[in-house]
Amino acid sequence: MSKRRSGLARDRRAYRICCRPSQPSQPCSPGMITGLTSYNYYPMDFSWNALPGAISYTVTTTESVDYPATVTYTSPATTAIISYSDSDIHTVTVTAVTSCGSTSSSITVQPCFLVGSLVHMADGTTKAIEDVNVNDLVIGAFGEINKVLALHRPLLGTAEMCKINDEHCTTNHHPHVSIDKQFYCGNPELVSNSTYGHKHNVIDENGNIVERMLHGLNKDRIQKLHTGVKLKTIEGNRITKSIDVYSMPEDTQLYNLVVDGSHTYHVDGYAVTGWPNEHDFNYDTWSHV
Repeated sequence: MSKRRSGLARDRRAYRICCRPSQPSQPCSPGMITGLTSYNYYPMDFSWNALPGAISYTVTTTESVDYPATVTYTSPATTAIISYSDSDIHTVTVTAVTSCGSTSSSITVQPCFLVGSLVHMADGTTKAIEDVNVNDLVIGAFGEINKVLALHRPLLGTAEMCKINDEHCTTNHHPHVSIDKQFYCGNPELVSNSTYGHKHNVIDENGNIVERMLHGLNKDRIQKLHTGVKLKTIEGNRITKSIDVYSMPEDTQLYNLVVDGSHTYHVDGYAVTGWPNEHDFNYDTWSHV
């Protein structure tokens, strides 16, 4: 056997062992990157699980021409640091190269609700959040009537979910309103640093996908939710008796509403934020600026 043929045979054996050890007759697959997570902010740290058979990784991110990002990463480590010089939302993608080909994983973080969550409308009825339309009227946290300006429908990404009082499911970083007009969520730092102050894609009244800035609440206004907090509800208030944080697949579809006025509405009876903005609403006096 020639050296060339011998080398090809070795390559084929390595190919089978790496990519399909138990079923060599099946198509080769590079596998999937799992555990892609972001933590800390400015700069942001990223980590992911090592992929068996990976030869190398690359880390890329969307960035502005005028405000490029700085990626600090040396393959084959499974951590990276990215510094952004603007406040837009970016997509981070990790790609692994194996002898079977390449595979990628990307993440974003958004605060929202699950399909089927009930929104309280101004006419006293409820609608599943996925059925609410632009220009519909909803009930704000303290009885004000707010109009739906746009629809926000991101995926869960690496964010965690939270179940409050065994009855209300929300992302763990979506601010809720208390009876004393304060704001609480399970992860205040995440929503303040990674969601507020960024542009997000929303659906406008014509059904078009457009970018819209989410100004958000002042960072020191959002407190960590804990048992005992009296959350504002459609019928008055409810004491937070249990908080259960859990995970769901990254491609879980979420729903949120962009509303005017106080930028609040009720989901499953609980008062929540709907793209809050301190530029046009005073949350100390609960009145328009």
